[in-house]
Amino acid sequence: MYCFSQKDCETIAEKLNALMVKDKARFKKPPGSREPFALPYHAGIDPGEKEMNQQKWSDGKVPIICTCCAFPKSILTHCLRTRP
Repeated sequence: MYCFSQKDCETIAEKLNALMVKDKARFKKPPGSREPFALPYHAGIDPGEKEMNQQKWSDGKVPIICTCCAFPKSILTHCLRTRP
């Protein structure tokens, strides 16, 4: 999910995670997953954490990653997933 700022990335990921907790029937995660529903991804995050967030997302452990629209090239394009 593209956001306009680093703060938006953090805020939207937090709000999505809060919604997931309230409505588990609507927001499904992989069985047995203890990962959050959404993670932030922007230049202000520690590089190790940013890499870990991207890996969790590309492995399918986290369904949504919130990134700044200023950094779309930082996510590897071959890892992008879309849903119909």
